[in-house]
Amino acid sequence: MGWSGADSQGRDFRLGRDPDSAIDGMTPIRPERRVCSAPFKSLAVNFNGQVSVCCVDWSLETVVGDVSVEPLREIWNGAALARFRDTHLRGRRQELAACRNCTYMLGFSDFEDLDTAAAELLEKLRDQPK
Repeated sequence: MGWSGADSQGRDFRLGRDPDSAIDGMTPIRPERRVCSAPFKSLAVNFNGQVSVCCVDWSLETVVGDVSVEPLREIWNGAALARFRDTHLRGRRQELAACRNCTYMLGFSDFEDLDTAAAELLEKLRDQPK
């Protein structure tokens, strides 16, 4: 999987490859996909208690909270994750260093495609209590 191309420390997790299928080896890459579904369905609690949006965030660049400081429920409903979701829904993932060159989300199955629902989800995100 090509998570970041090269992260801020210059590591290339693609190992020099440009995948043409998802991590399962079968689902085709959809290069036109704009919105990642990961921030809407899961979080990853890292070894140090920091919570990342993405399960493949090895460099901890998508951290949105810390379970040693606040409950996971507050992180899930918090401002940092809302901003992250908003960035994806607006089709601006290139502004997020960890997401800029990601191919992981390009290999999600069609039922996880949020591109057509982005406007509706943005509205719901705006209406979410802060």
